Amino acid sequence: ALLLLMGIGPIIPWRRVTWAGFKKNFLVPLGVGAAGTAAIYAADVYHIQDWVARTHIPWGEVPLGRLPLVAELSGIYALVGFFGVFFLTWPLLVEYIQGARIRAKNANEGLPVALVRLVSKNKRRYGGYLTHLGFAGLFLGFIGTGLKTEKDLSFSGQGSTHVIEDKQLTFLGFETEENREYNEWFAKFEVHQLDADGKPGKSLGILRPSRRNYTGANVRMSRVTTEKDEIFLFKGNVYLALVSLRPQFQNAEVMAHYNPMIIWMFIGGALLLMGVVLAVWPEPTKYPVFAAAMRQKAKGQAKGARVAEAEAPGMARRGVDS
Repeated sequence: ALLLLMGIGPIIPWRRVTWAGFKKNFLVPLGVGAAGTAAIYAADVYHIQDWVARTHIPWGEVPLGRLPLVAELSGIYALVGFFGVFFLTWPLLVEYIQGARIRAKNANEGLPVALVRLVSKNKRRYGGYLTHLGFAGLFLGFIGTGLKTEKDLSFSGQGSTHVIEDKQLTFLGFETEENREYNEWFAKFEVHQLDADGKPGKSLGILRPSRRNYTGANVRMSRVTTEKDEIFLFKGNVYLALVSLRPQFQNAEVMAHYNPMIIWMFIGGALLLMGVVLAVWPEPTKYPVFAAAMRQKAKGQAKGARVAEAEAPGMARRGVDS
């Protein structure tokens, strides 16, 4: 609902809403939202079809008040979220592009220069639009949290592998580090992107989740902690936490998470912050008190000039008489 309201605001003139204008302004964003959502579903992005297939509402199995808590609606929520993001983003991008094109034509400027100057001349308006785009990015991140995958994986020996989503984890063995405060065991895993044929392709990096055993004299609370490790990718991040280990047998058990679209939370947050700063950035004018003082000074100077002009003929006549 929030996404829809933020998308409606920029495309409706609130003081003169008519049915004809409503249809004219809404048809294209609604069509873009529907087409974009259909494309996401057809392309099976993040296995959205599987999530939709899991939709289940246990009518009659639980009390009506508990239905929202136990129903599996992640796929439906994701589709509604994608529709809202497309619906919100399209009119905002059109506002930016059309405004920049009109200015570029009227001022004979390049499109990038026209866009920058357009925004600088209308900071509050376009800063507000930028905050809306930031919220769209945040919602993409929220959608991803509903489509995450969690697995408990056991690795037996170096070279053993497991797959989570389209990523393969290969166990490389253990490493240890010691210092005055704790001993730490690391389990090393190499992450590969799976190709279309299901074979490991590009290496995405090394993950080293660990378990720390604190031995220092100042330890007062838990002596053993779990230290996670993760790889941030544009499509999603891979997160590992080491649950248990048996170094003598080269066995490790990890909790693996694949969180899609988390990067969009950071992108959305950055856009939101930029939009707020742009919207509240003051215009390059003097403070009101200083401006009033300058106006008063200018009035005094103008009055003095008029008095001097009025006295000038008399002074000239006195000079002639003398």
